[in-house]
Amino acid sequence: LIHLEDVFDVLDTYLWLGYRFTDMFPETEQVRAMQRELDVLIRESLQNMKQLLKTIQVAGLFEQQGLNFDSRNPATAANAAAVAKDS
Repeated sequence: LIHLEDVFDVLDTYLWLGYRFTDMFPETEQVRAMQRELDVLIRESLQNMKQLLKTIQVAGLFEQQGLNFDSRNPATAANAAAVAKDS
């Protein structure tokens, strides 16, 4: 995620330079398209991280109640996903 954000910043710098020096940085449309793709990837990564954090919180709740949390078990994972979604 950090790397994606760094790449986005570099592309942003390219666009800024493209406004100042249009003849030296002519690929602004391609860079904008790359930024849109990166934006989608960053948003998806953030959503995945959010879901992972919810799952970790649910696992902690399971452990606090003395229950076994196994994310590889489809039944446990489905229950955890339902609880995380409701949170």
